[in-house]
This record gives sequence, C-alpha cells and structure tokens, in this order.
Amino acid sequence: MPYLELESEWLGVGAPDVDGNGTVSALEKFAAVRGVRAPMFGCPGRRAKGNTKRFGNDNSFAPLPAANRSFTQTDYAGNCFDAGSNYLSLPWQSNPDALRGNGPFFLKYARYYDAATDTWPNNNPAGGLVGTLCKPQNVTDGLSRTLLIAEKAMDPQCFDIFRGCADDNEGFTAGWDHDAMRHASNPPWRDADRKDTGSGASNFGSGHPTSVGAAMADGSVKSFAFEINATLWRQIGHRSDGSSIAID
Repeated sequence: MPYLELESEWLGVGAPDVDGNGTVSALEKFAAVRGVRAPMFGCPGRRAKGNTKRFGNDNSFAPLPAANRSFTQTDYAGNCFDAGSNYLSLPWQSNPDALRGNGPFFLKYARYYDAATDTWPNNNPAGGLVGTLCKPQNVTDGLSRTLLIAEKAMDPQCFDIFRGCADDNEGFTAGWDHDAMRHASNPPWRDADRKDTGSGASNFGSGHPTSVGAAMADGSVKSFAFEINATLWRQIGHRSDGSSIAID
C-alpha cells in the first residue's frame, strides 16, 4: 500500500475507536485498513467503476464488537501453482515440513519444531509458521517465463457488494488464502463458466471474452487465451520444473 500512495491508510490514520475505550488499537487500525477503498485492486470491467468494496457482518475482529464492515476485495491473485490447500494449516497435520507450492512465492512453510517435547505445536514463540521465501534464483525456469500474478476466476454473483463467495469473501489482506492466491494447475476459467457455482474454484480467470491478464515474475505483463493448452499453462505456473517456455 505505501507504494500505491496509500501509506496513510496503511498506517490506519483516522481509524475510529470502535469499542469506545478512548484509544485506537492496532486491531482497530487493521479493521480500517481492510476496508479502505482501493480501485487499483479491481478490474473496472467487473466491479462497477473499479469499486472493490464489499459489505458484510463480521465478528472476526474480536474482542471488537461485531459489526457490518467493509472489505477491500481484489480481482488479482498470486500464483501458488498446485500446493493443494490454500490454507496454512491442514497439510502439517501429517507432514509438518510440507512443500508449500511451486509457484514463485514460498519454497516451503513448516510449523515450529519444539525439540523439548518433540512436537510441532500450532504456534512458534514468534507467533506462527516458519517460512522460506522464494528468491529470484529459485525461479530456475526463468523470471520472464514464470507466472507471478493473474486475474482470478469468479462467480459473477460475487460482484454484488453485499454478497461474498467462497473464494472472494475475505479481501486483499487475507494472505495465503484463495482470495489472494490461486492455482495454475488448471487452465483459466471464464467468469461465465463459474456462474451460480459460488466460487472461482481457486483458479485463475477473468470476465474478458477471450483472455486473462497476467504479470510474469520479471514484471512483464502478458495476456493468455482461455484456450491455452493445459500442460503449457502448468509449465508456465511452475517455477522450476525444467520446462523453460518461451512466451511472446
């Protein structure tokens, strides 16, 4: 957000004292940030005039009182390729050192290991999971040939500001969730193909008639046809499978 002329909003400047205790807490600031209007996160052809806000009752900010809040949505998502679940929890129940995707974001995430008890507790002393970030040198197929971010497939009913779908309901601050991360293991979908399904099936896609917009890991912007070969799309989505695909 500081790079999008939204630094004041990112800092929570002007956030309201929701619980009325006389101070504005970090959580109250985050609640305000989560609902800031950020048209650049939305495709103008999808959401009216690029309005990315959605409104709904939310009680996830406890101990703040539940309220009807706004959420900034995003029409774009990062490529985690085919890591299975988008969530940062379930895979570690059976494999605590699980590989976390082969897109250009994380090499792996693992729970903190407690040697004293020989266990993998849910949280480490720093609060969360131990991660290894993907660096440019880890994208061995080439930065210009690896998908970084693309438009995401959606059910058109999700464009209603009062209605969220399964993978478009938590907004751009959700982190590693299918609101902001998608799989490249399947070719992109048209929005029309997802009508009345309630989700974009965690895949990439768009509301455009013929193609989906994307940014490669080197920052270049490309357009891919919906009819792209499934194997080719997977190769573009994988950062290091040895298939260095030339993309015009």
